[in-house]
Amino acid sequence: MWTEVRLKSALLRLRLSQEANHRRARKEPGISPPQLVINGAKDGLFGLDGVGASFDKLNASYKKAVPEKCRTRLYDTPYEFNSEMQTEAWEWLRRWM
Repeated sequence: MWTEVRLKSALLRLRLSQEANHRRARKEPGISPPQLVINGAKDGLFGLDGVGASFDKLNASYKKAVPEKCRTRLYDTPYEFNSEMQTEAWEWLRRWM
């Protein structure tokens, strides 16, 4: 429970940081904030076609300048945030925060 609260807090800080970076990026072209997007292939909330199109668009925009700052992952899971996803998120946060 405590780990989940800490992770949610860290993800919120990352999101707020990303929003600030996005605002700055609109003013200063060339700044691309790190993005980690995780989704479950069996997630009933988001269709795979839309997820795939979003991943493609996001990856294409980062590929031009900083592909290492963008990671999109599709897990073979329903809507959840399991331990494997949490491990990946923590590694991403340690790298970019």
